[in-house]
Amino acid sequence: MARATTKSRIAGAGSRGYRRTQTNIRTSDTPGVQTPQPKPNNYVEGPPFKNSQTLVRPDGVTEVLGPGGVVLEEIGADGKMIVDPIKDARFDPKNPPPSIQALRDEFREHVESGRDEAGEAFFVSDETKAALNVDGLGNVGGAFTKEELIKRKVINANGEVINKQGLTADEEIVNPNEEQSNLSPRDYVATIEEVLDSNRVRVSLSYNDGVNLYKHKGDDQAALKFKGFRVNYVKNNIERYKTYAKIDSQYYLVINSVLGVDGEQRILKTKQPLSPDVEFGEGFTFVEKRLPDYVDNVRLIPFEDDIDDGIFLRLPNFNSVDNPINFQGTEYKSHNSLTSSNADDTRDIERLLISQSILDVEPNIDYQKTTTDLNIETDDTGFGNFIHFSNVESRVRNFKKKLQLIETYNTDSQSLQNVSSSLETIQQLEAKRQRVKNSFDPFEHYMYFESSSYVSSSDGQFHDTAWPKVTTSHPISASTSDYTLRGVNDPTASIWFDNMVSSASTYDQTNMDSLRNSLPEHVYADTQNNVFLEFMDMVGQYFDEIWTYTTSLTDLNVRVNKISEGISKDVAIHYANALGMNLYSGNDLLTLPTYLLGKDTDGSDLYESPQEEVTEKIWKRILANLPFFIKAKGTERALKGLLNCYGIPSTMLRVREYGGPDKGTRVSYEIKRKFTRALDFKSGQYIQSNWATGSNGLIPDTIEFRFRSPKSQDQVILQKDDDFAISLQDNGETDDYGFLRFTISGSDGSVNYITSSLQPFYNDEMWSVMLTRKSASNGLEFDDDSIHASSSFELTTKYYESSRQKLLYQDSQSMEVTASAINAAFTSSGHVFLGGSGSSFGTQFTGSLMEYRLWSEPLSQSIFDNHVRVPKAYNGNHYSSSYDELLVRYQLDENKDLSVAAKATASNTAHNLSLYPGGSVTEAHSVDANGFTGNFSRTIEDQEKLRVPSLGPTRRNATKIRIEDTTLPEGRQLMVDQRVEKSNDDFAPLDDHSLGVYFSPVDVVNEDIMYSIADFNFDDFIGDPRDETKPIYTDLRDLRKEYFKRYDMTNNFFDYLRILQFYDSSVYDTLLQLVPARAKTNVGVLIEPNILERSKQVIVRTPEFENTYYENAGHFDDGLKVTRYITGSNDNYFETSGEYTTYNGVLNLAFFDTGSSLGFLNNRSLMVLDDIDKRSEYGTLYATASIVSGSHNNIFTEVLQPNVTGSTLSKKVNVKEYYYSSSLSASIGPTHAYSSSFLQSDVESMAVDTNLFRAFYQGTLLTRDNTIDGEEPIIVNEVAPTVLKTQDSETSKLRTE
Repeated sequence: MARATTKSRIAGAGSRGYRRTQTNIRTSDTPGVQTPQPKPNNYVEGPPFKNSQTLVRPDGVTEVLGPGGVVLEEIGADGKMIVDPIKDARFDPKNPPPSIQALRDEFREHVESGRDEAGEAFFVSDETKAALNVDGLGNVGGAFTKEELIKRKVINANGEVINKQGLTADEEIVNPNEEQSNLSPRDYVATIEEVLDSNRVRVSLSYNDGVNLYKHKGDDQAALKFKGFRVNYVKNNIERYKTYAKIDSQYYLVINSVLGVDGEQRILKTKQPLSPDVEFGEGFTFVEKRLPDYVDNVRLIPFEDDIDDGIFLRLPNFNSVDNPINFQGTEYKSHNSLTSSNADDTRDIERLLISQSILDVEPNIDYQKTTTDLNIETDDTGFGNFIHFSNVESRVRNFKKKLQLIETYNTDSQSLQNVSSSLETIQQLEAKRQRVKNSFDPFEHYMYFESSSYVSSSDGQFHDTAWPKVTTSHPISASTSDYTLRGVNDPTASIWFDNMVSSASTYDQTNMDSLRNSLPEHVYADTQNNVFLEFMDMVGQYFDEIWTYTTSLTDLNVRVNKISEGISKDVAIHYANALGMNLYSGNDLLTLPTYLLGKDTDGSDLYESPQEEVTEKIWKRILANLPFFIKAKGTERALKGLLNCYGIPSTMLRVREYGGPDKGTRVSYEIKRKFTRALDFKSGQYIQSNWATGSNGLIPDTIEFRFRSPKSQDQVILQKDDDFAISLQDNGETDDYGFLRFTISGSDGSVNYITSSLQPFYNDEMWSVMLTRKSASNGLEFDDDSIHASSSFELTTKYYESSRQKLLYQDSQSMEVTASAINAAFTSSGHVFLGGSGSSFGTQFTGSLMEYRLWSEPLSQSIFDNHVRVPKAYNGNHYSSSYDELLVRYQLDENKDLSVAAKATASNTAHNLSLYPGGSVTEAHSVDANGFTGNFSRTIEDQEKLRVPSLGPTRRNATKIRIEDTTLPEGRQLMVDQRVEKSNDDFAPLDDHSLGVYFSPVDVVNEDIMYSIADFNFDDFIGDPRDETKPIYTDLRDLRKEYFKRYDMTNNFFDYLRILQFYDSSVYDTLLQLVPARAKTNVGVLIEPNILERSKQVIVRTPEFENTYYENAGHFDDGLKVTRYITGSNDNYFETSGEYTTYNGVLNLAFFDTGSSLGFLNNRSLMVLDDIDKRSEYGTLYATASIVSGSHNNIFTEVLQPNVTGSTLSKKVNVKEYYYSSSLSASIGPTHAYSSSFLQSDVESMAVDTNLFRAFYQGTLLTRDNTIDGEEPIIVNEVAPTVLKTQDSETSKLRTE
């Protein structure tokens, strides 16, 4: 068998740029001995390189040879390693020049034709050679023509390959077994390029490549590779620029190094030249700089005691953002007031605070889930999650002993319930029982307080490792948060215990890490060593706790929402703080029963879960979404995402932005999501509603609704009896396109219809539809419903694309009707069937409907556009239309079962129900839902583009991006040295950095105002010059009255604020971390007027006077005397009388007791009447009280009635008071006083503490240290005066210089 190895390489084809044929020759004289490869005549032997033979080619390239003459590496004439000739020629191998690509194509054809396998030499064509020469590549990669190979004596003229010694290869038949025995082992040699970790490295030559390189034969040795390998690190890394060449006392920084051609030299380049005194051949050493020079001056000063003149405290900085002081105080409380009046709750609180099972940091341990691979090891029943060194069986048996103690204490306590004078004994027994519970370790705590069951799923195998309970479902009420355990002697518990002990024993026997199993057999097998073994179990349990903490360290990388999984809830806040997000707790004012148990101090339920658990859930949510918050920090998305983590809907806590590039012409919109519902129809349901005349005696002029249909077929959306219908028509294709059609039929058989253009009505999205009727003669609404008048019907449909925030599809078609039969079909009374009745017009509707409305006026297109963008908006052509013109509104968003008879109606939510039909409120609800077999409501998420009225400079804005749009003034040209264009934003106001995150009770009112009066301009109602001297805006007042006439009750402010107690108050502190640094952020509860209220300050008030002159007689008459007294009679013409009522009583201000007298100091001033006040000290005292005069049961009362008895006495000004011996001396004056004294005055001198004194004498006390903005108290900016010149121009009416 002939064995020959051929290796071909070509430039650009992934090789070194030459082709060589190597032949191994076997002779019968020396079987198994490989004959060395003969050297070519035109090659010169070079110096050894890395203990390998080298050959120098005629072109100066050094070849490093391996076994059998295989070329391992190539070194150029410049001493650099040749990697790829194409790269060395500074060409991209993946995108080579045309000449290289032609070279590759010719070589590929040479290989694919089989000439390379036949041993024929490769040569390039003359055209390719010429192209290589033009590109400067020449003979790169050994690309020679046929003539050049003949000259180099590589081939003959006939193309045959010349052997390097003129010999030909002899073939020999070799036995494979004999050949295998003659193979010699070779070392695998590779260069380590990168150390990945302590057990992995990346090398330059893979193991498989090494096998191919050395032509490995025989069995694979992969299983024996790399045992006991070691990594040798290079001490001096030149690339770190810390390696110096030390010559005598001089240090030269080495910045580059390259190995010489012979492999025994190294060329170094230093940063600075060598000094002239360095001689050739002088020795040097390599050193590396480890640490920089460090010089520190230490000054020792003798210690001297300072005289302590007193303690000075720095004033707190209340304006600091990072102020740790929380301005909330609590009263001093005792043990009883801190815990609960319920004894069981008090014991639970003490257990949660001092029990050893509740650790400071408790890792999440799954006590149920199997950890082993059941195909390899025995099932560990979940013990492998927390048992490593201790003994499971002893821990299970120990827990049973504790249960027996608890049952004993319960039995003894119950037996003493009816025994007199046994209270102290019962309390002692309960204390002992509580001490047993407090001694639970985490595993025992789980078995006692949790419930489990066996589950096998794709998530794993879970065992019932908790003690059996009477109920398996977790209690919902917080008052029953503990399960009822089965007794120790209960049959179910006995079976569970036996199975548990069996599984525990099996696990202990196979657990080689157990401390018991590490003892000698003569120790753990001797029953006299049971005490010692129990001690070893105790030590093992201690180490198990450390082991669970150690194995839980990797849980830091598992951030999930669930408290029981991933990172422990106890370290979530600290881990988030380490990652840059500070978390807070808003439970600082909660009582311990509320915080730990979710209950009130009297034991009643307040919340479904403890507030501590709620806060921890919020922390886990924030931590799970922390990458999102870091990426979206400073955006509205981040703030709303944080509100979602707190469970606060965006409709409650709003994020408001202000300002923007508004020059007064742009319409502002507020983009927000609205979650609502729609009613599904499944081709067999309908809602029947009245079609009649309204209170104005006219039929509705506008029908409006929204629909969605995923099914491409002809179907009726709504119809009025057999008179008219609005339906969908499929186009007959497989797409989602179709037509919308309005068809009306007369009693004489005539039919008129309107068909829309082709639109994607079946795209499963909400479309808005409006049908209007107007007078064809003048385009206005009808004054009467005469069937002989010409009518104009217009069918409009539009689709709003939320992702683009625009009306994407819209179509409007109209027709004129003159036939009286057609008009009569529309104006006659009857019933409208939402979803179709299934008769006359076609198949019933399949899809969803919502917001069906009837209007007594034909809506304009601009109004309908607003309804399309904001589906919940119900504004009309006039600001009073939402009350006076809206006849019917079925929102169809109720989440209820329409199959129930009591609920099988749709609610009309129009404000004025007396408008339709016939003025009867009851008939307005005369609707019937038919064919519904359950709750057919569907959740819909709409994006609302709500128009915000122009309210002045502080109006809300959702568009903060400035789009630059410049214009070139007339007659000007662009210049290279100065700006000529005028920006579109030159006259826009500066952006407002105000940001608000508020709870606002008025938000709901403002939203409804924008829904019902969407397009009003605020300036139209406050610009009347007649209101200049009035305290109100007359037009705005009329608009406000017009809006509020639809509501007969006031907005309950206190009910809204009462919701805040259910949200974590720390949301504000967390929000401030996500807002931009330059934002002027205000957070909290916003108390503001609605947008229809505006205060007015009258600058010039119209003079008013009162005529106080009265007369009742002429100039010469006596007139009427007001009073006259005649003895014995009372004939006064005017009698005056008055009454001053006083009340006396005793007020207790100091203490609070259970009697009739109540203390008021240090107690709340906000009282809750007619309800149980769970937060104040009064409890149920005022539960049955009511307000006799007033409207609210929540009133603010002051502790004391304010009583001003005099002015504040001055501390600096005194008044001299004189004392006299008689009234005569006092009338004369101070000269006759016998004595005098100084008393504090009730007046103050202007030179002490007044504005005038501070302005002229004292001066300002503000400095840079105490100003709010940190700037100088007074800043004077000098600017150039601005001159305004007006000019007539098409581009600008105002220019500033």
